[in-house]
Amino acid sequence: MTTTHAPGANGPDAVSPSRLLPPLAALRCFAVAARTGSFTRAAEELCVTQGAVSRQVLQLEEFYGQALFLRQARGLVLTDAGQLLASTARSALDQIAQTTRVLRRRMEAPELRFMVPTCAMLWAMPLLMRFQGRHPGFRIAVSTTMSHHLDDDRFDAGIVYDRLDDPAPHQRLLFAERLTPVCSPRLTQGAQALRRPKDLARSVLLHARTDHEDWRQWLEAAQLHEIDPALGLDFQTLDLSNSAAAEGYGVALGDRVIGQPAIDSGRLCAPFDFEVATGHGYFLRWQEAHAERAEIAHLAELFGDALREQLDGAPPQASLLRKD
Repeated sequence: MTTTHAPGANGPDAVSPSRLLPPLAALRCFAVAARTGSFTRAAEELCVTQGAVSRQVLQLEEFYGQALFLRQARGLVLTDAGQLLASTARSALDQIAQTTRVLRRRMEAPELRFMVPTCAMLWAMPLLMRFQGRHPGFRIAVSTTMSHHLDDDRFDAGIVYDRLDDPAPHQRLLFAERLTPVCSPRLTQGAQALRRPKDLARSVLLHARTDHEDWRQWLEAAQLHEIDPALGLDFQTLDLSNSAAAEGYGVALGDRVIGQPAIDSGRLCAPFDFEVATGHGYFLRWQEAHAERAEIAHLAELFGDALREQLDGAPPQASLLRKD
């Protein structure tokens, strides 16, 4: 009776796949020798000696237990086994080479080192992710910083905060800063709710600047002279003061654009429908060496489109301000 074995634990094919694979170096030498028909030419292409190629092919023949070449006076001739292996080896090595090219391109993909101030991260990240989706072959390395100086050694481009009347080269204005009070929605409810700007007199002011200039500007424009802008709590950054506001500790001043994600999520609200322009703004700025990079133009276009959508229907600025 004849017994047949299916590939499995008890059959003749039950060998670890790794043990069925020949030495890669020997396979590579064989493939080149098969293509060139000569150990000598294969050695020249591989930058090794003719003897090294011969030994690698011999190792491969020992591995398979059969001759792969017929050594004849006119050169090498593939045996039937050699022809079968040559075809398979050529296909496999071509696939490995293609994968290598893909991996190398990925490692060599252009990268833009991009700086985002911590206060703008929640607003900027969805746009940067949208940019990445449109340009999957491009890498963007995002870093947050409390500085608004575009460091030559660390960043190629970034979002910076600066005066509107002191423009620097190689930049594009994203939006002018417009401040409005922001707080937890809880502070707009109940008997002590914030309903009118003068209600700030009984609130804790949260400052993102130690000179309190932002609140001084806003209160002056609101004609709320009875409120002292120096009172309240000082924080080192805008995102820290906004975080304290979201927890209900007081009222912060936030830029309408930067604060919009927190407002949309319900963490913050803007209780009064007016804003004050500060004379500052947020810019997309880049190093001179990267001025011609297409990615900069793509980013500027993306930010611009998003801002046009966001600013449609924005509330009036200080020129239309009313105290009550």
